[in-house]
Amino acid sequence: MSESEKTIQEQCYGTCWGAQQRIDELTQQLNAANERIKRLEEAGDKMEAWLRDERLDAVQHTVSKWNKAKEDKP
Repeated sequence: MSESEKTIQEQCYGTCWGAQQRIDELTQQLNAANERIKRLEEAGDKMEAWLRDERLDAVQHTVSKWNKAKEDKP
């Protein structure tokens, strides 16, 4: 194996390693964002239940808007 081939192989390995590191970093960020979304939805659901118990027209409108917002999320 020539020195230039070894250098190309080493470069490819370094590129792949760097890409995998970035994938791992982005996966961690995605998991953290999904966890935050889950907690926000749980808090919103608890607030919705509390508001529903109030039985006010304005509150029902807010509950309806909350449910629509959850359905429309990207």
